[in-house]
Amino acid sequence: MDDNLPKAIKQLNLDPQTEKMFRRCLNLEYRFMFFYGTDTPEQLELKFGQKLTRLGAILPEHVLAFGGPDESWSARNDGRKGGPSIVDTRWCSGLTPAEAQRLPGVPGYVAFVSPQHFRMLWNLNALEYDIRSVQPVIIRTPSGRTDPIPAQAFVRRQMDWSGGGPADACMCATLRLIKQHASAFPGTLAIRNETGRLVYKWSMPGFKELPLPAFLYEVGSRKTPKPWAMPKTIDQVCAKLLYVGYDPLRMDPETFVRKIDEINRKLQEHGKPVIGDSVVEIAKRLLRQVHYTTSLARN
Repeated sequence: MDDNLPKAIKQLNLDPQTEKMFRRCLNLEYRFMFFYGTDTPEQLELKFGQKLTRLGAILPEHVLAFGGPDESWSARNDGRKGGPSIVDTRWCSGLTPAEAQRLPGVPGYVAFVSPQHFRMLWNLNALEYDIRSVQPVIIRTPSGRTDPIPAQAFVRRQMDWSGGGPADACMCATLRLIKQHASAFPGTLAIRNETGRLVYKWSMPGFKELPLPAFLYEVGSRKTPKPWAMPKTIDQVCAKLLYVGYDPLRMDPETFVRKIDEINRKLQEHGKPVIGDSVVEIAKRLLRQVHYTTSLARN
């Protein structure tokens, strides 16, 4: 690397592509941005239309919390509200200092974001989020090193708890990102409010037991070569089901798969796009899966 780069960056022992992106960030051409919650890499790559250069990361002294008026993951107005954000544990009234110290931090990843893509994200998020500096984010380099770097992250402005907490599809997306970048984390999400107080714990119940909108998230996120845009496509599929007489909130995943020929026939009769064969095959495969982590590892 260039001799004029900070010593700490020189010591990261990065692969050439990542090293190049670090250099461009230091020249203010790109931003180091920390992503977490439902912002999985495949969804950002879908928005950007290109692959991300990224590194797994942990944000210490922060906790993942849920809240706010966000209903984007709430299928068919089921009343579930709120999305993920990060809260500094030093200011969490719902945590004792000892509890805060034991928390492992927020798992996620650091991506290198161009000015054009940052403007895109800002336009999408400006109504509900602020952009804040978060440091130090602990990155994991390809060589296995862990090093602290400064980064930026989108943080929700409003975090009031309402509507019974986040939708299951939102929790599935959050768990997917955690497992992608911190496989050692347990498969249970601690659902906390803006004070850091634990409201309840959510565990992945198995694909068969998920509400249909959450199951559709798991299906669409595994579609290749291009995953569904989330949560937009879930809403579109749920709307189609409702249009032909099936309430997605009253239909379980097994019934959805069992009745798929009937559903597609009715969709055709009403001039609506059918549920594609590749989606049906993924759904059938997931229903045969026993362990969530096994299924995730294959994607």
